[in-house]
This record gives sequence, structure tokens and C-alpha cells, in this order.
Amino acid sequence: MKIPFKGYLAAALLSVSIFATAVGIWAHRTHPLDAYIRRKAVNVMRKRFKSDLELASLNVSVLPRLRIEGTGLTLRYRGRTDVPPLMAVQKFSLDLSWKGEFFLDANWLGLSKRPPHFHILRLEGLQINIPPREE
Repeated sequence: MKIPFKGYLAAALLSVSIFATAVGIWAHRTHPLDAYIRRKAVNVMRKRFKSDLELASLNVSVLPRLRIEGTGLTLRYRGRTDVPPLMAVQKFSLDLSWKGEFFLDANWLGLSKRPPHFHILRLEGLQINIPPREE
């Protein structure tokens, strides 16, 4: 009895999907997304604003869409603690659109000039301090 081509194709697709799921679970357990996003955010803020970023907590969820939540965000100008922070947020959350998710790594790595696209951004307890102009 000969197995039809569709049977081989279905078995191959099932094998690939099981392998991809296993690799995804392994990658998430060995390299948590929270730590990755935190590291990227700190590096971007340090480079772009010449400032240090502090985060009390950061949580990333993937389903049903990519959502990043955190508390205690503080952006300090060049790491200075003798002046008020440039920006402080008690609580924040952002939802990324599918468009933004595909370009997130490219944007954060400096490979793309397009800014990340956030579907929804919520900030609670936002404080912005503008330092005096340096002469």
C-alpha cells in the first residue's frame, strides 16, 4: 500500500511544528523574554538619551498579543542622583501591534530607521523634569 503525498506532507508539517514549539519553549526557558526586553530597553535609553534607566519590575506576556508592563521606571540624566530624574513613571504598559513586533529587534539594534509602533501606551504617575540648558 502506497502512502499518498498528502500524508507525507501532513507528517512533515506536524514534525516541523512540534520541533518549532519545542525550540520556542527551550529558548523561553533559557533566555527569558523579560530579561531580554529589560536589557534592550536599558541599552537604548542609555544610548539615545545619555541617561540611565531604572526599572523596579518588568513583565512581558506574549499571548494574546505582545504586552509589556512595568513599575518604577526612572530615567536619570547621565546617572546623576543629585538632580531630579528626567522622567519618572509609577506604572506603565504598552501593547505592540503585529507591525511593531516584526520590527522591534531591528529598531532596537539600530538596523532600522523606523520607530517602533505601539498600539496602546498607558502611563500612570508620569513626571517630567526639564534640566536647565547647559552653556
